[in-house]
Amino acid sequence: EFEDSKEGGEPYQFLVGGGGAVKGLSDAVRRMRRGEVAYVWMAGHKGLGEEGNPPKIPKHAALCFELELLKFTDGKDVSPEMDGSVLTRRVTKGASRPRGFLSPHDKSTITFDFELWTDDEKNDWVKAAPSTSWRLDEDDCGTPTGSYDDSEPYKPLCRGIDIAVRSMKMGERATVYIDRRYGYDDRDPHVEDCVPNCAKNVDLVATLEIHNLERLPEMWEIRNRAKLDHCDEFKKMGNRRYAAGDYARAIRRYDRAVETGSSDTYVTDDELKELRGKKVGVLLNRAAAHMKLKNYLLCRNDAREVLNRDPDSLKALFRMGHASMHLDNLDDARGALEKVLVLDPENRRARLDLELVDEKEQRARRKEK
Repeated sequence: EFEDSKEGGEPYQFLVGGGGAVKGLSDAVRRMRRGEVAYVWMAGHKGLGEEGNPPKIPKHAALCFELELLKFTDGKDVSPEMDGSVLTRRVTKGASRPRGFLSPHDKSTITFDFELWTDDEKNDWVKAAPSTSWRLDEDDCGTPTGSYDDSEPYKPLCRGIDIAVRSMKMGERATVYIDRRYGYDDRDPHVEDCVPNCAKNVDLVATLEIHNLERLPEMWEIRNRAKLDHCDEFKKMGNRRYAAGDYARAIRRYDRAVETGSSDTYVTDDELKELRGKKVGVLLNRAAAHMKLKNYLLCRNDAREVLNRDPDSLKALFRMGHASMHLDNLDDARGALEKVLVLDPENRRARLDLELVDEKEQRARRKEK
């Protein structure tokens, strides 16, 4: 005996025909049923061949396996790691040209139905959602479309659904098999808003159907006042995520607002001036989000860009000083924090950071002696 997956506690998983297992195993499981136990003998060329696995398995060794097929899924692998963790099986083909060739991308607005089950022996029902509009993001949640006021409930999609819909076309209906790694877990306290009584940390099966798809416009397609509104929209979206403590997602929304604020085409001189002013506000907010995530280099870069336009910005000076302190650029940190205290002598946070800068400088001097 050279391997026993039962001892490790985790069943062996592989993609049939995908090269992740010896060829003999792929050939054998094609003829098995779920729950079946079988002994499989294979010749050397169907096993590990000329390489073998010394010293346990010599070259050209015939192998014998005892297999129990616990479960299988049949579909297209769309998972990021191509390990079968998110599989789709098309039930209905997408729409005809030209709409049938559209696929979602980041922050696309899609309208779709989904039904969800746990993928276990009981096949427990989890949720049937009516047609709902979502704006996809790069992480494990979609944002409801419509108004963006704080009273709007936060409705997350599990990462597996987010991944699956990106591979689908307009009008397509598909069954999706989702590994628990891309399902719902206890880390997101808002899951119950979307899927009441949702089973967490389990494998899932979903049926998805995309009814409508609106892609985010390209930057060159947004012109004049619409560009200012677009910048404001994504700033508000980022602010909502920031207020919810979801800083990574907030940054991605700020990224789009900064990209819009950096554009200088199809706007008048007055609109360009207003757009640059909006960009400064977004950069300040993005610097704050980077500071929360301890992305100090990115925080400093955003704060520095603001200071190039407004040298007396208190928020930018503090974030510049705080980030520089953590990057051990103590001269820059001291200069920024001291200027904060000149402009706002009662700023307690700047005073505390300046004391930390003093301590760091003292430690550095002691090391030099």
